[in-house]
Amino acid sequence: MSDKVLYFAGKAPSSTVPDAILADLKKLKSLKPPQLDMIVGAVLAFMSSPASYDFASATSEISSSLKVSGSVLKNIFKALILFFKGALKHGVSTANVKADLMNCGVKEAGATHIAAMWAKVLPTVSRIVSQAQLEVNELEDMQWKFGVTAASDEMRRVGSTFLQLKLTVGKGESKQRVNLEMTLPQFYDFLAQMEKVRSTMDFVSQP
Repeated sequence: MSDKVLYFAGKAPSSTVPDAILADLKKLKSLKPPQLDMIVGAVLAFMSSPASYDFASATSEISSSLKVSGSVLKNIFKALILFFKGALKHGVSTANVKADLMNCGVKEAGATHIAAMWAKVLPTVSRIVSQAQLEVNELEDMQWKFGVTAASDEMRRVGSTFLQLKLTVGKGESKQRVNLEMTLPQFYDFLAQMEKVRSTMDFVSQP
């Protein structure tokens, strides 16, 4: 591929983008719209709901349906995630998303289809990323303790176990103390959500 400017990479020349990323994006060239819907749709579903989307199951299903190896599919997923994150970061227009895909070797029809899919979820993904940026702060200290409810307006809660967390969060030069109280079911649900996110990140990052 000749050296071309890629908007998702911050208008950097294609020669500065890892060859593996460009090669994996180019693999979309031979796919038809229904196949693109499955692969690109899985990536966009994950980006729209990262805490709840089961990437491992989706990969297995798509791999079986399209007769594509899981490792090849994961590499395509990773390339698409990097592509869309770059497009979001640099405010790339739908037209330039299409142009980037074509410059990466995707046929015009496929590039148009993917750009249209991206445009549909862009408001949702932008909102989620913005919220995450606002919520991500440095955890400097954490204290916790278990307790048992001795009295409550609801009899069913008496004797139930709860967890109290005291967090110290760094926000720039200032610090904020956050107190949380959760029942054990709420705590376990929270852990399950965090584990799902971690598992997805681990799965996507595996070679």
